[in-house]
Amino acid sequence: MESNDRIKCVNGSWESALPICKPSDKMCNPPPRVEYATITSKYKTKYAHLSKVEFQCTELYEIEGNREVTCRHGTWSAVPKCIRSKCSSPEDKVNNAVLVHKKEGPYENGAKVDYECEDTFIPGDETKAICINGQWKYPHCTKKDYCEKPELPNGYVESPKKTYMEGEMLEYRCYSPCEPKTNNSITCKNGQWDGQVECICPQKTCQKPPVPENGDIVSTEVENGETVVTYQCKLQYKLKDERKVRCHEGEWKPFPVCIGPCVIEQIHPKYNLRDLKERTYVLEGKKIKMKCKHDHYINNIGLMNLKSSAKMARLQATGHVSNITK
Repeated sequence: MESNDRIKCVNGSWESALPICKPSDKMCNPPPRVEYATITSKYKTKYAHLSKVEFQCTELYEIEGNREVTCRHGTWSAVPKCIRSKCSSPEDKVNNAVLVHKKEGPYENGAKVDYECEDTFIPGDETKAICINGQWKYPHCTKKDYCEKPELPNGYVESPKKTYMEGEMLEYRCYSPCEPKTNNSITCKNGQWDGQVECICPQKTCQKPPVPENGDIVSTEVENGETVVTYQCKLQYKLKDERKVRCHEGEWKPFPVCIGPCVIEQIHPKYNLRDLKERTYVLEGKKIKMKCKHDHYINNIGLMNLKSSAKMARLQATGHVSNITK
């Protein structure tokens, strides 16, 4: 502004000329650095009056205040702050706890992830970690000073209790003909048993795999410790159950059976169906379409009546049929 920024009115007129405003030539230096933020526009060493600059926070942070600042007469308006609001990926192991499902961050404020305690440790009040204002609050697992009664499918624990304190001994017995894998006693040490509790039972074996009538064996293999036999039936025959039969507890399950087809050779005239050109085989569970004779159709109660046009009839085979004569 040239001249004074005030003028005085004297006897009805201004005692001096009006002031004149001109653009300021005072420029701004680069804007102040904002931690965890970058400037979106091209960096300059000098900024003209009324120039604007916009800040953008880096990942995990949110802006607080006006993201846009302005240069006025060589001075910048108030710059914003970047406040941490999101969490990075949580620790894999922390406070004797192990992360259950690993997923790359960032995580939103309030997000939770599951942890499991390491062996011989027990959880406190919480088993989840929670993201609070960009920081994880982790659960704590404490050292276990007791052992739990083990499962023993083929035996029993003598004088059983739900829990056993440090140094206590447990004795168990196996049902005949099973035998203990190691000694039949174990001791609770540092929150875990000092040995295995297991009864080993003689494995029941199956006799030679059966060969069904009208079928044969395709292959024999071992899956998960069990012998598995794959079967197939002859042409026109179908297995009653699955193709694979397993040796389980000394028995083949399910027992293989090949079911034969239904055979249609001759159709009794009273059904008013067109004769088939040749002997027909219908596989187990399948259906066959048959046509009524000319000027016949099948009604709702299954009786044949004369009509002006022929229609389709459907016959479902449900058993072994040599002749449709009844």
